[in-house]
Amino acid sequence: MSRLPEFRPFVNYRPHLYQRALHAVRLRLGKRIRVACAGRRGGKTAGGGADFVDAMLRDYDDRRAGRGRFSHFGPATFGGWKGSDPEPLLRYWVIAPTYELLGEPKSVLQRILGLESEGGLIQEQDRSKGRWRIRGGMLIEFRSAERPALLVSRGVDGIWIDEAARLKSEAWLDHLPATIADRKGWVLMTTTPLGRNWFWRHVWCLGDPTEAELAAESGEKIRTDPAVGCVRWFTRHNTAVPGLADEAEAAKARMPPAMWRRNFEASFSAFVGQLFDFLQHERHLMPRSVSFTPSSFERIVAGFDSGWRHPGVLTVWGVRNGLFLELETVALQATPLVAQEGRGDGWTDVAKQLHKRWPYEAIWCPADDPEAAAQFRASGIVTRPAYQDRLSGAQWFATGLWNDEIRVRT
Repeated sequence: MSRLPEFRPFVNYRPHLYQRALHAVRLRLGKRIRVACAGRRGGKTAGGGADFVDAMLRDYDDRRAGRGRFSHFGPATFGGWKGSDPEPLLRYWVIAPTYELLGEPKSVLQRILGLESEGGLIQEQDRSKGRWRIRGGMLIEFRSAERPALLVSRGVDGIWIDEAARLKSEAWLDHLPATIADRKGWVLMTTTPLGRNWFWRHVWCLGDPTEAELAAESGEKIRTDPAVGCVRWFTRHNTAVPGLADEAEAAKARMPPAMWRRNFEASFSAFVGQLFDFLQHERHLMPRSVSFTPSSFERIVAGFDSGWRHPGVLTVWGVRNGLFLELETVALQATPLVAQEGRGDGWTDVAKQLHKRWPYEAIWCPADDPEAAAQFRASGIVTRPAYQDRLSGAQWFATGLWNDEIRVRT
């Protein structure tokens, strides 16, 4: 593996079989786009960090010598970090769907690279601008993909995308490939699958002939790409964590099968829309004849979604002893927040009627719909911001049903 003088980043790295396979996709097969899908805690971020650093250091050797993909530049040296915005010898991005999800890749890279003051390579960590200056003239910039249109640059030599399947599709389809085009850069993706979404269709199938055939059977027109190399492994394959295989096996009893396969076996066949196929009427549905009083519950809460193109929903739930019970749900099409006089009820009227029957503590409203929250508050209803995450919500709800912690009426 590549070295800068007196720097040995991988002396304590003991990759398991599938992490070694990921490195082989680059070192032996020469794939420009490398993709690792693994079960949770399978070591994909640790393996991805090691692969990223080794690829970066090998780029450094080649750039200095003017060989490989840098041959048309000729040999190069770095003049130092001079000026307010010096041009690095090599530039890299580390990307995650949100800033919060950049935390794990940063931890892995800091552990591998180390601080210069302690014999490592990180010379400066500019947290305000989200970038690290690395000895030798390398620059690592940490970027969120929450706003894909901002993923533009003067060109980068390599990109590591962690939790790639969670990205908005336009981040990859419209923006990122262009950032590596002029430098013939490379891309590393590490992720847990989220079903057969855009990532499966536009990335994974390009490097996995078996999945490409499945796509073709459903009418997709996909051709494999020789530049893409894929490695997939299960949680239990991470032998570096004692007892992890037993923990994954024990989780089978606590999780719906589709969700378990996605989380621990990196299955593409399990996605949000299939999470409730185990629902049983006699087990999970309460007869409408069953009645409750507000005093039966420790808490009563409500949630609202305007529905946009779908019916809007206002739902009220009671909580007691950890059990969530659906009390009443109203679904209406094309209903205004505040009704004009003489034109029926708006959502604020519905909220007041429900509050009389079920004195809920607040309505949780989507944080990206401030108008709804403002109108409810103007009518005297307490609101709380709800940060919508379809996957996390579906997982929580499905797990609650599976463990008999949720009972529904609708």
